[in-house]
Formats: sequence, C-alpha cells, structure tokens
Amino acid sequence: IRSNSSEERDCFDAACVAKQLRSMKVLETTQLFVSGLPHFAAFGDFAIRYACLLPRKMISSPEVALSDCHKILQRLQDECRLSSGPHVNWAFGTDSIFFRENIRQLLEEHRFSSRNRAATLIQSHVRRRLAQSKYRVIKQVNLDHGRSSRQSLERLANGEAMMGYGGGMDAMPPPIPPVPPSHYEMELVKRTCHIHGLDVDVPPPIPATRPYAVKGGVRLNFPHHRIMKQNYQSGSDRNAVFMKGERITVVGPSSRRGYLIVEHRGMTVNLPGSAMEVLPPPIATESRGYDGTSDL
Repeated sequence: IRSNSSEERDCFDAACVAKQLRSMKVLETTQLFVSGLPHFAAFGDFAIRYACLLPRKMISSPEVALSDCHKILQRLQDECRLSSGPHVNWAFGTDSIFFRENIRQLLEEHRFSSRNRAATLIQSHVRRRLAQSKYRVIKQVNLDHGRSSRQSLERLANGEAMMGYGGGMDAMPPPIPPVPPSHYEMELVKRTCHIHGLDVDVPPPIPATRPYAVKGGVRLNFPHHRIMKQNYQSGSDRNAVFMKGERITVVGPSSRRGYLIVEHRGMTVNLPGSAMEVLPPPIATESRGYDGTSDL
C-alpha cells in the first residue's frame, strides 16, 4: 500500500490509502477473519499442542484425542468465562476442529504461562539439588579444616614436636610449624573464620614464611645465585649499587613483600625479586674423541 500517489517522501495521503484499502477488500477480509472460524487443526495435533491445559498427560488414540479437545475447550471456557457458546467460538468437524482468532490467542496465552511455570519448577529443583551438593562439599571441607586446625593448636599447646618425613629424593619435606595468629591482624583472622564456618575463639594456624623461593614453577632453595636484570641502588647508600649482569647470592626471604635478602660485597640488603633473574641451568655437552665418536 502506497502512502501517496505521487511517491513523495514523508507524505501521507489518507484518501489514497483508503482507496487502496477499499479496492483490496482489507476491511471485509478482517471482518470475516474475526467473525468466522479461520483456524483449524486436527484433533491429535490440537490435543498435543494444548495438552498443558489438562491435568494429565496425553493421548494415544483419535477417540481419546477428541475427548481431550472437548476437555481443553471446556476448561478454557470455564477459566476465561466466555460469554458466547461453543458453536460460536469453535466447531468440530469429522477429523479437525475449527476455532476463532480470539480462542487461538487465549489458548496460546495459557500454553505459554503453563510452560513457563513448568520450566520454573524444573529449574528450582535442579538448582536446589546443585546447591545441596555444593553445600555438602563445602561443609565437609570446613569441618576437616577446622578439625586439623584444632589438632595443630592442641599439639602446639602441649609442646609436641612436629615430625617430618624420611629422607630420599622423593620424600616430602617436613611440615612447616604454624605461627600463632598474634603476629597478624586479628580482625582479618576472625573474618576469615566466620566466612569458612570455623571457631572464632580457636582460629586456624597461619603458616610461617616458606624457606624457599619459586621461580618459573621451579623450587629454589636458599642460598642460590641470581643475575641482576637492571641497575639498582638500595636506599641512599652509594656503596649498595648493583649493576646489570652482576652475579649476587640470595640467602633468604625478606619481610617485605616481593623482596629477597641478598649478600654481596660483604653487605646484606633487601632487593626486589623483579630486579633479578635466575641463572639458566648449565647445558650438558658431549665430549667427542679424535675420531668424531661420542663418549656417551
């Protein structure tokens, strides 16, 4: 439908539009569509699509499908309190049912709301099961953590020594003795205990600083050697100047975050770990004889 006969932009000619609508019989078609029974569906298809309006599941034979169609429409009429009777809103044929546009809209609205309630119910049950399983895992972890913490504090109170593992290349290192939480901020410890469900009066032990460093996923025991990546001056002391490429010895962790204790030229200073790099491992080379064969 054109907005005007001259095809001008942003110009609406009501007489031209009305003439086109009258010639195309749009008003008569709309009236027939509203007053008649334009929609139809087979008994089985109708009963399967709108089975959510029934209190039970579906349908095995055409006879049962026809009775289900009657029940669906009767329930729709009871819930919506339709003023007109069934012969006006719908009609049954030999194998299909015919119904009006307003009935189709009501059926689709009830179908959407019923499916939405079912989806919400399913999601609530699934989320409840997931939350219950997650809660059981968290509760068991907190109970085990609290039990081990209380046992550690009891051993500390009784003065028991913590025994390590045996020697050997594959042996695990001895456990680090816990440090009493008096050296740390008590408010942070209490808040952490409250989050994990631990006893506030008996906070978990806080481990001491580890006696080794980790660089690139490799454990480095103290002491070890490193190389300066850049020039660095520690404080205002002019003698504590480290040049790029200079080799230094790291003897232990520093109390400052991200720093290490370094011994160099008879001095002991704190250097940031970002200013140093680990020495690369030596590359094993094969020794060859005069005839060019390898000794390996």
